[in-house]
Formats: sequence, structure tokens, C-alpha cells
Amino acid sequence: VEVLQGFVTHIVSPYLSLTKHDMYLKLKDEKSAEEELTKLINEDPNNIDNRLMVADYFLQTSQLEKAAQAIIGALEVEPEHGEANMMMAGVKIRKGNITGGFENLEVGFKSDDVPMGRKAGFIGTLQQYAFDDTPDSQIIEDGIGNLYTIIFEQDVKNDTLYMQYGYFLQGKGKPVEAI
Repeated sequence: VEVLQGFVTHIVSPYLSLTKHDMYLKLKDEKSAEEELTKLINEDPNNIDNRLMVADYFLQTSQLEKAAQAIIGALEVEPEHGEANMMMAGVKIRKGNITGGFENLEVGFKSDDVPMGRKAGFIGTLQQYAFDDTPDSQIIEDGIGNLYTIIFEQDVKNDTLYMQYGYFLQGKGKPVEAI
């Protein structure tokens, strides 16, 4: 750590930390790999971007429990953070907690920091499960209906979203309303 006139000038780089983490794993040094990510978060515990970067890494490597812990840390700092709620929804849905996932999605969808394309993509991914014969299909259908309500309250101008909404209405047996 370099010190310049009493100020710490060394900052942990998220990209360097993730690279070092991967290298430690290749060397089968799991303890050092874990320490690298812990150091990144501990450097600035209130840095939500670092926490979400670590969470995204864990999501990409299918480590849902570790991803959830990083996201929980971000939500403790800022409970209404849109992207953190979107990521937590993804974790909960993957783990089978559909209702909990939609609770996080509602918070994320109300947030201006989540791009409309991300919201539309999430709905598009879930919509295929809304009308099948699984026990969760009704929960998904109702949840998607609520998400569309939130989005359209934002006076959206997104052709893809309107097309998806049309398909959603057709799936609900309302083809005339879909036009």
C-alpha cells in the first residue's frame, strides 16, 4: 500500500481481483482465491458495484449460494437497488422460490437504474413458463402481469416489450386485447 501525504493511494481493482481469483483456482489454492474476493469486498464494503461484480462472477460459475451472499450484502447497503434486486430475483427463481423472486423483480422493475431492455429480457425469459402445465405457471403468469403493470406505468416506448405483451395476452386467452 502506497501512502502519499497520509492518504492511502492503493485501491483494490475488481478486475485484477477476479483474475487473481481465477489464477488461484487453477493452482488449486481455494483459500487464496476466496481471500481475493473477500479483500475486494472488504476494501469498500459499501461499494455495491464490487459486490455485484463478485455476485455476477459467482452466477456465471453456477455458485448460487456465494452469489446470493454477495447480493445480500449489496441489498443491506441499498435495499432498493434495482440491479441487485434483479440479480437476487434470478437466484431465487433458479432455487425454486418463484414468489420471492417476483418480489425482488417488482423492486427492480420500479427502479430507474435498470435499463428497459434488461426488464424486457427478463420478462421474455420468464414468459415461456407462464402457460405450461407446471405448478408454478400460475404464479409466473400473475407475476408477469404485475411486472407489465409496473412497466407500463413508466410510459414505455419499446416495440419488443409491446410485442411480448401481445404474446402474453394471447397466452392468457385474450387475443383481441393483444392487437
